[in-house]
Amino acid sequence: MNTEHLPKGNLIGLENISLLDRFVYNRIHLTICSMCALWCTSNVLGIQYSTSTWIIVCLSVTIIYQLNRVSDFTEDCYNAPREYAFNSKYSREIVSVAVIAGAILCVYLIKNLILIVYVFPLLGLGLFYNFKILNSTRLKDIPVVKNIASAFGWSFATVIFQAWLIIRRYNRPL
Repeated sequence: MNTEHLPKGNLIGLENISLLDRFVYNRIHLTICSMCALWCTSNVLGIQYSTSTWIIVCLSVTIIYQLNRVSDFTEDCYNAPREYAFNSKYSREIVSVAVIAGAILCVYLIKNLILIVYVFPLLGLGLFYNFKILNSTRLKDIPVVKNIASAFGWSFATVIFQAWLIIRRYNRPL
């Protein structure tokens, strides 16, 4: 990604960055939120999710939000300069985390091919949200659509897919 046109991030103070800032900047809280949402929906629906559900949601959220960090340079350099500096400094590591999570997800999906039905729409939405694909506009650049896409992604991960699993696993409607 070419970031030469953007102002250089203020790297002063990054060596003394707090553990909480690292936690937030690395989007660990969002991965934990996805696990909490799964736990809540499992209690509301009265079912216990399989290990594959937890793994897939965790890895998918990790991939999408790590890629979001490197696709937000233009916005972050003005809106969150310290986070921009952090993400600029560690962009290779950020992409590496997304690639490793994607590789683990691919290996896991080879064993569970039916789950591709879930992963492709979710990751596809994440890619179209974060990047210009086939000369299209990023979903995050379209007012209102960015909010709807984000809400759909979270509800798909934590409710819609789970409902599909219940119907498939227990052969019963909700």
